[in-house]
Amino acid sequence: MFSFQAMIPLIGTNTIFAANGACFLLINLALMRWRQPKAQPHSAMEDFFQSFATAVHYVRYAPGMQVILARQVLFSLLVAAIPALLPVIGLKELHIDAAELGLLYTIMGLGSVITAAFILPWGRARYSPNTLTRLAAYLLALVILLMAFVRQTQLLLVVAAFAGVAWTSTANGLWLAGQRAMPAWARGRMNATVIMSSQGAMALGGVIYGTTAQTFGVRTVLVAVAVFIPVMLLTFKLLSSPLSIDFTQRLSFESGSVTPSSQNFIHVLQPRDGPVLITIDFQVDEPRGREIDSFISVLRLIHLRNGAYSWQLFADPARPNQFHVEIMMPSWSQYLLHCERITKAEKEVIDRALSLHLGKNPPETRMYIRVSKTFRDA
Repeated sequence: MFSFQAMIPLIGTNTIFAANGACFLLINLALMRWRQPKAQPHSAMEDFFQSFATAVHYVRYAPGMQVILARQVLFSLLVAAIPALLPVIGLKELHIDAAELGLLYTIMGLGSVITAAFILPWGRARYSPNTLTRLAAYLLALVILLMAFVRQTQLLLVVAAFAGVAWTSTANGLWLAGQRAMPAWARGRMNATVIMSSQGAMALGGVIYGTTAQTFGVRTVLVAVAVFIPVMLLTFKLLSSPLSIDFTQRLSFESGSVTPSSQNFIHVLQPRDGPVLITIDFQVDEPRGREIDSFISVLRLIHLRNGAYSWQLFADPARPNQFHVEIMMPSWSQYLLHCERITKAEKEVIDRALSLHLGKNPPETRMYIRVSKTFRDA
């Protein structure tokens, strides 16, 4: 960035933008010509629409990812005040030129680099992820408040450096928490969801701050944002941190090694055959019947976030200790992927629930596949 801002007086901004665009074009051309060896295709691959639906399902039924997305959206919406209004302060109120504005962002970037190299390793060794991001948020509020009142170029450079510190500390903590909250099979889709959500929130924040600054003034908007941040943090603390990211330190996505059904099928099942219905019938000793209630919501979330379209538990009204579970998968390939995605921790929960079964034989498990012409002729 420093080299670009030094070149502005010599060749102008239009030439710099054109050169930057040409560099991106050359990189894309190089990537298009890059040939990688083709890997052996997975026997149960998803197409684009299945992959998109699975991502939506995972976010909907994974409370941890919902916390990560909520924190990312909140942070992006608030931090957008800096890139949205810092140029307004510099160009409109301090009347600096383009080179000095570039220097302002260079100093902000320098603060980010120092944070990543020195401050974050020191902070992670002493504080939990949630505490570190909360302290960074308080610093962000102070930076935004200083932006509202500092009107000297040299002092604004110092404020910009601390803006880089606060921005990087919070963003890095949330990004790492997000990586810990994602299973390997969904990492690409979840990262895309996080980036899309945060960038969308930042764009929305830019529109809001630009519009309100034009109406109420830059200083009023910055003070309002600076006051809102600590009020929000204190509210979350009083509510016992409903959006805490510390839970990610305890997560484990070790594979549960679930073996697909070994029933002797008459036909060879194709990846698109389905939907697949799995039924489980089991009995629970009447005094332990209430224990099944503690597993219902957890089991439902486990199956739904790993690819099932529905999970339902039924009780026999004539026999209170008799239960029937139905799990619906969209296809045979999705069933195979579902078995691969179950983690060791999730399998332990499933096994504990099945251990409530009363009887010498294991619970009766059956599989059904929707009858179709392709399936009948297989």
